[in-house]
Amino acid sequence: MQILEKCMEDMKGVYRLNEEKLEFNLKVLKEREKVNNNTCASLKSKERRNKDILRTVKEKFERQSKEY
Repeated sequence: MQILEKCMEDMKGVYRLNEEKLEFNLKVLKEREKVNNNTCASLKSKERRNKDILRTVKEKFERQSKEY
């Protein structure tokens, strides 16, 4: 009986440890998700800005090419 109780206590300890690991991993993943979302938003903004610049340059080129 004592062996079974010791086994049970060991298993409870392993369970608690695994639970803590999972909670930590969840926190890490949530933090990474925030960083990734911020990076995506930043890249989308940069993409919009670059598209605007490209459009402006193309329009300027078109105007100049019509003049000649």
